[in-house]
Parts: sequence; structure tokens; C-alpha cells
Amino acid sequence: MELNMALSDMDTKINEAKMHIKAAITILDTLTEERVKLPPRRKVFFLDSTDDDLSDEDTKCTVFKVHASQPCQWKVTQKKSRVELGSLNNQ
Repeated sequence: MELNMALSDMDTKINEAKMHIKAAITILDTLTEERVKLPPRRKVFFLDSTDDDLSDEDTKCTVFKVHASQPCQWKVTQKKSRVELGSLNNQ
């Protein structure tokens, strides 16, 4: 019983990590497309995630703060297999 619960918990954490990796890739791709310049020494984005309430059963939202030359926030929404990205800069 305990082993099954531990495996289920591990699967949940792996799936959450996969979602965060997809979100990070989406953020980095978007920032690259917009040609956001970082100072030469800052080549890594540090992403802090915060939990949001789920708006419906099929949607999981995570807000990431991107620490770059101009800090900004991005809201990443995962709907089934699609990841959407929206800027929270002006909020």
C-alpha cells in the first residue's frame, strides 16, 4: 500500500516537473523571439513559480517570475496538451 502511494506521489511530482519544464521552454522561446537582451553575465533565467487556483478541471495555471535585466512575470496556462503564455508585466 505504502509503495503504491509513494509511486503515485512520485508520478504526480514528475508530471508537475514536466509541466514546469514545458512552461520554461515556452517562456525562453518567447523571450528569444522578442529578442530580449540580457546583460552578458546573466545568461540564466531563474524561474520562481507560485501556485494559482485552477480555473477549470482541464486548466492548470502557474505564474513564473522571470529574473532578467528587467524583471517581469509570465502566466503560463496549460490546457490539456497545449501551453499558453501571457505577459503579466502591466498588472
